[in-house]
Amino acid sequence: MTKHRPSDERREQIALAALEIAGAEGYNALSMAAVARRTGLVPSAIYRHFDGKEQMLIAAIELIPTLRLRRLAEIAVREPSP
Repeated sequence: MTKHRPSDERREQIALAALEIAGAEGYNALSMAAVARRTGLVPSAIYRHFDGKEQMLIAAIELIPTLRLRRLAEIAVREPSP
């Protein structure tokens, strides 16, 4: 089991795991059970945050711009000059 996190952090953790699974293994490999294994949660914990696979995938796709901005910020800190 993983430690308790605020709901928005947990949703992001779950969405990120869903994105990783779908990206690496495809949509058919994405399941609540697969995400639960990747995050160290039980499947019922995933359902506390998402009603189903589709809602979880939408959250994962919506997370992409945020992840890109975070990555760009990390690069800008390391490489301040173009």
